[in-house]
Amino acid sequence: MESRIRRKVMRQLQRDITKEIQQMLGERDVMINRLSRENRELKEILTQHLGGGFPDANPHHFTLSPREISL
Repeated sequence: MESRIRRKVMRQLQRDITKEIQQMLGERDVMINRLSRENRELKEILTQHLGGGFPDANPHHFTLSPREISL
């Protein structure tokens, strides 16, 4: 009897944890999409401001000198 209860509780915990993980992954995906969109928008603004072609580089490798940052 006790082992049945334990198994039932463990299954419920597993379902709850799985549900929470799926929710967190969904929230993470929403944040990633928002940040990607904002990154594209910032690239467009910088391209327009700097007046030249802006290579579609990995955003992790994108850097500006302090002189270029002062918009």
